[in-house]
Amino acid sequence: MYDHSSSESARRYPAPHIVTAGDFTVKAGWTLGPRKLHDYELVYFPIGSATQYKVADTLYVLDEPCFILTRPSEEHTYLFDPSHPTRHLFIHFMTDSLTGCHDLTPLLSPGGLSWLRAGHTSLVPSLFKQLLHLAAYKPFHWEQRGNLLLYTILAEIEGLAATEPDPLSGRNLPMQVTKALQYIDKHLPLPLSIAQIADHVGWTHEHFTRVFVQHMGITPQKAISHRRIERACQLLLQTASSIKQIAYEVGFRDEHYFSRCFIQVKGVTASEYRDRYEDPRVRHLAPVEDYQGAYPLNRIIK
Repeated sequence: MYDHSSSESARRYPAPHIVTAGDFTVKAGWTLGPRKLHDYELVYFPIGSATQYKVADTLYVLDEPCFILTRPSEEHTYLFDPSHPTRHLFIHFMTDSLTGCHDLTPLLSPGGLSWLRAGHTSLVPSLFKQLLHLAAYKPFHWEQRGNLLLYTILAEIEGLAATEPDPLSGRNLPMQVTKALQYIDKHLPLPLSIAQIADHVGWTHEHFTRVFVQHMGITPQKAISHRRIERACQLLLQTASSIKQIAYEVGFRDEHYFSRCFIQVKGVTASEYRDRYEDPRVRHLAPVEDYQGAYPLNRIIK
């Protein structure tokens, strides 16, 4: 795809470079492999399915959105979903040498990761599609732009692989858990019971609690408390209301219990939090719900 002798920009960005790319939907039950490649292959599966990927002695079931990275000479096989067509986006690429992109060496070297979950907050799927758009329509400087996008995609994947997911961020959640968080945020000032929330999402109390803890890392009751404290933090900085008023406004009926919870979550008292973080620039902001945010809203990021 990219002629390294074609431009000065090419010499400036020597690695990696794209060979081929595409967005394919294959028929149900197709098998690809076993095979070995001469280049690298990065594949994005936007929807989970019963597709299986086998590399060496490891088998991955691709039952959620994910990325697959295959290195040169790695023997691998795809067993595509036997019941439904499978869509996947792929990029084949080469590197002049790993020294040209030394920060990607752990990712591209033999023995690196083969499978990675595609988080909802990741930019990689959008970058993937933009790269394919450039390759297909060849706009101005498409080669340089495409290779820079590829480098960014690989750097993002390296970063995702090195970062432990935050269970409180709301990423990769079942629809029912997301619906429960929406319900909690909408009804924070009111008395909330776990049975009430479970009924709202259509699950039993026991099943809802088990799945919620599995994905969020905390119980539903603790999540309610945490979200009330987060809402209180916004009100402390964005309003002049008293701490007692704020406690009641976010759903606490006991000011002393609110104070204990606040210290447990934030490590300081509500008064200390207000004194430490108060900023006249945020007084004009309105409290917001941010149950799935990739970054905090209504906050100055330094």
